[in-house]
Amino acid sequence: MLRLQRCVNPRILSPRFIRFYASGQFGGSEGATAGTKDFGEKERAIENHWARVHDEEKLRAIHDALEKQKKLTDAMKKEVDELKKAVEKQ
Repeated sequence: MLRLQRCVNPRILSPRFIRFYASGQFGGSEGATAGTKDFGEKERAIENHWARVHDEEKLRAIHDALEKQKKLTDAMKKEVDELKKAVEKQ
């Protein structure tokens, strides 16, 4: 059941500023479907799936960056070894 409630503001006393609320202080049953067990489980499953996919993407990106860094490190080690050999020959 809807009831009228005037917006309590001393500066605004015009009846055009009226808000409609359902019975209860702020609406009683806000988000009626959010309270059902099946909806909550489905929403949780969707959020968990999104989190897993997001984490997999982050891990894949980190793994790729690590592989790239390993290749760079190996190339630098090889270059250092070659420089050491060149210095030893002199």
